[in-house]
Amino acid sequence: MKQKLFLIAVMTVVLPFFAVADNGILTPIEFNGYDLSPVAYCQEGEDYLVESVMTNSETYNIYNSSWKKVCSIYEDQVEDVALISSATHSYQGEDGFRFSQTLLNDDAEFEYVVEKEGDNYGSKGFKIMQSNGNCLADITFEEEDYIEGPRFILLKDKLYLLMSCSYVNYLYEVNRQSSTNVLNLVSERKVSDGYPNPVKRGEIYTIDCGKRSMKNAVINVVRLDGSLAQSFSTGDNEKIEINTSALNSGVYIYTAIRGSRVIASGRFVIE
Repeated sequence: MKQKLFLIAVMTVVLPFFAVADNGILTPIEFNGYDLSPVAYCQEGEDYLVESVMTNSETYNIYNSSWKKVCSIYEDQVEDVALISSATHSYQGEDGFRFSQTLLNDDAEFEYVVEKEGDNYGSKGFKIMQSNGNCLADITFEEEDYIEGPRFILLKDKLYLLMSCSYVNYLYEVNRQSSTNVLNLVSERKVSDGYPNPVKRGEIYTIDCGKRSMKNAVINVVRLDGSLAQSFSTGDNEKIEINTSALNSGVYIYTAIRGSRVIASGRFVIE
């Protein structure tokens, strides 16, 4: 699995975009959209670029490196998806991307996350769709909630999807070998009471999980670029205490693992 990106990550289009043709002459390519961004995780040897066009609903046009449109996706609920990965599969660019091709499987179709709208302006779940209409996952929440941001995490060669909502964090293990149900729920936890959040650099960030003991749990703290910032054991401590002295300002995701089970997860901000 190899990721190929355009040199220009994101740009606001107000003038025609110019591409270099095979004969070396600059050829104008008209883009009517307002956003250009790369497709993350592409098939080896190919680059793709996404054009976002506002009509009655939002349209996404995907172009290959020859500036040929390979598909159009009509969907006004495509969710930004940020990738947290290892050093060998890192996405260097904007915080989020909307499409991938080989992150969830190795076929030629493009994948994206779609919000399932609820009745009260929240979300009743989400789907992972492919550009051919195949549904890789269809998740329904027990209660309507507000999606704060889906995040993919590559941890110890396993790919996870963390769906952060207002009150519950859902952590799914991704099965790349499946074609209809790629997500396996491994943790469904109410948002832990972490404090202070945001936390000032140098202070201790504490996660109180109530009656759930955090004894002998392994805590992994991951940066948004995919690198592991901290990993330590809680030992006999009932709470999780993260020392932020050696961490830079930014957003971090923590997971607490005991044995093979994730017992807590969440996000925090360092100022």
